[in-house]
Amino acid sequence: MHREEPQLLGKTLYEQIVIRRSGLDVNAAAGVLRRAEQSFCEWPSDRDLKFRDLVRYIVIEEYLRSHATVGTHTNLGRVVARVIPDDL
Repeated sequence: MHREEPQLLGKTLYEQIVIRRSGLDVNAAAGVLRRAEQSFCEWPSDRDLKFRDLVRYIVIEEYLRSHATVGTHTNLGRVVARVIPDDL
């Protein structure tokens, strides 16, 4: 997506990725980013949202929604970390 629209950076790029992937509107996509920030960027240290954080949030949220009665023993953060570099 960044190759298609190189002017998109940071949260604006992430919102567009969420919109394209999920079909959500801009406000709902902003909500996804806000919840990802709350989950991964406020504690233990305040930092900017990374792409890896967003992917981790979406993977965990979708898994839990689709497997509400099952749960998981898999560390989904580690799974995402194997695929998405920390600097993204």
